[in-house]
Amino acid sequence: MIQKLYGEVIETVIDNENETVINIKNESGSGQIIVYKLFEGIHLIYNNLNLEYCSGSTIKFQNIIEINHCKFGRYECEFKKNKFEYISEGDLGIYLLDNKKYSKAFFPNRQYCGISILIDIDKIKDFDLFKSFGVDITKIYKKVKNSDLCKIIRANEQLNHIFYEVYTSNEENKFYYMRIKIIELLLFLGQIDYSTKSNKKYLTNYQVQKTKDIKNFIVSDITKHYKIDELAKLFNLSQTTIKKWFKEIYGIGIYTYLKNYRLQEAVRYLKESDYSMLEISNIIGYSNPSKFSCAFKQEYGYSPKEFKKHIQMDQLCPLGADNNYQMD
Repeated sequence: MIQKLYGEVIETVIDNENETVINIKNESGSGQIIVYKLFEGIHLIYNNLNLEYCSGSTIKFQNIIEINHCKFGRYECEFKKNKFEYISEGDLGIYLLDNKKYSKAFFPNRQYCGISILIDIDKIKDFDLFKSFGVDITKIYKKVKNSDLCKIIRANEQLNHIFYEVYTSNEENKFYYMRIKIIELLLFLGQIDYSTKSNKKYLTNYQVQKTKDIKNFIVSDITKHYKIDELAKLFNLSQTTIKKWFKEIYGIGIYTYLKNYRLQEAVRYLKESDYSMLEISNIIGYSNPSKFSCAFKQEYGYSPKEFKKHIQMDQLCPLGADNNYQMD
């Protein structure tokens, strides 16, 4: 099932009884997922992705709850009836897998690190261990099924506590520790209110696609800089609408997005090319190499030269996916 969820462009690196490591690569980037089979019917997946999208599946999965927690980045959830919702840093999303469209999973900021949990109700509903801890998985399933398309729990101290320990647990005992944390998470999910207001507003397919058209336009030549009023005229939208929609989808403003995009491209060139710092600076739209170096170090903690050196020495952790998961 995991391979079907993440599409066909994958490479299985490790596959044993409890753990599967899968590499994903396409034209938008690459990433890795680690799948743990915690119990029969429950899989926990670590997602470490530096790509904009990955292919999905059109296969329907019945009676499966999907839970997503975002550590870093942003995840777009497209549901039935062309409705969209977004999970950002620290948020938790819970919904039935059957409510989602799986033609493509989209990560607006081209980076995503987080945890997915898949619960097959048919396989787990009579699991006595959960019952002994007061977890009623059938009740949780019914609440999710009878609620709206998606329940988003925004970042809070309790979620931070639960997932901090999942992300930072000792490697030696990680598998068994994650089993304990699943029980804690399910106890938490059994207590929350799944009812949603009838006037809950999802973004529509038109809003999302129009905004993505704007994003594609501004990154088609990242040496150029467009003002909001210019974009408003080009796309026949008000400046207020463009700002609002862009922030709702990408989580940041247009100018910040373009700056981040340029620096991500710089990372790619540093990894994959022999261009000089001056050449990379010009390619990504910085006429002043010193400003490029300053912006790069402010974002990543390394100057471009230091970053290149670490890459060559193979000592640098993936950007945007470090292990410093901070508690509030």
